[in-house]
Amino acid sequence: GYQATFVNALNDYQEDEIIVADADLSDENTTLERVTVNYVTDPAQVQKYLYYKLANRRLRNEKSQIRLSVDGYLIEVGNLVLVQEESLSVGIGQGAEIKRVVTDGEYITGVYVDANFNTTDTSKEYGIEVNITLPDNNYNGDRVVTYKLKNLNVVSNYLEFDTPIHLDSVVYPQVGDIISFGIYGNITTKRLCVSKKENGDGTFDL
Repeated sequence: GYQATFVNALNDYQEDEIIVADADLSDENTTLERVTVNYVTDPAQVQKYLYYKLANRRLRNEKSQIRLSVDGYLIEVGNLVLVQEESLSVGIGQGAEIKRVVTDGEYITGVYVDANFNTTDTSKEYGIEVNITLPDNNYNGDRVVTYKLKNLNVVSNYLEFDTPIHLDSVVYPQVGDIISFGIYGNITTKRLCVSKKENGDGTFDL
């Protein structure tokens, strides 16, 4: 739910609060996100706006979590933003399962899968999308993560990451995960910001 601060015209334009939630407020597990509603002074209108935001949260169930630095100051809850993400522009083959993860110290450098893939076209950049194993039920990030590969110019079941993945990452490829292989690229999508948290170190989680 939301705990909203606004200027109340019915209270001599003093700062006021409204709470709107879709859960039992007496439940200790119920959390409220603090927001500021600007330029709206009618309590009924503020309440309608908060219920609209709750409906968006419930109906837009495809979510992703992004961490920003100073750009986070410019984005507010309810803003429509353009997000550029790594993706596969063209899929190749039928996918595979990760059979072994190769590490070097604290980093994952590559994976062995149960199918061979062709990276002999050196004019192209290749990547994989991994249907990740979720770390826990509270994870709100992407279920499918894209990684760029080194072009090894071979036909092989070994895929080496262009940038090693630290084992302290929230999510990372694991044995049993399913991958898709293809041409690596970027896509731009429109996203609605439904929550914003300031981390206190100059970064924001959206």
